[in-house]
Amino acid sequence: MEDMNDELAERLRKMNERAAPPLTWEEFKVRTPCRGCGQPWLDGEEWRSGGTAHFTDEQRERYEAEKKRFAQQHGRCGNERHSMSGSLTIHCRRCCPPPPLSPQQVEEIRRVFAEARRSRNG
Repeated sequence: MEDMNDELAERLRKMNERAAPPLTWEEFKVRTPCRGCGQPWLDGEEWRSGGTAHFTDEQRERYEAEKKRFAQQHGRCGNERHSMSGSLTIHCRRCCPPPPLSPQQVEEIRRVFAEARRSRNG
């Protein structure tokens, strides 16, 4: 079990070592590119699909081009990928920090924690 924890700790250390610093909400709002890969978080072209089985020819072409770009840029990272709803651009979980939470999301998290604290304290 200890070897497993050591291995996990080492993997996390390496992951954090390579990850770029996250954007602030203000930087995100003015569409500052991801510090990890230089790609936009919101690519400016609406992306809606019902899944790969339902792609139009145009959607499939855009999707395949983005997969190819991602593989060229992050093919050796050996990690997962993530993106934002409404945007096709793919980001690497190893190299690209997640986008920031909005002020509304931060406030909702604070509210949930405060409510949990109040209910626990009676």
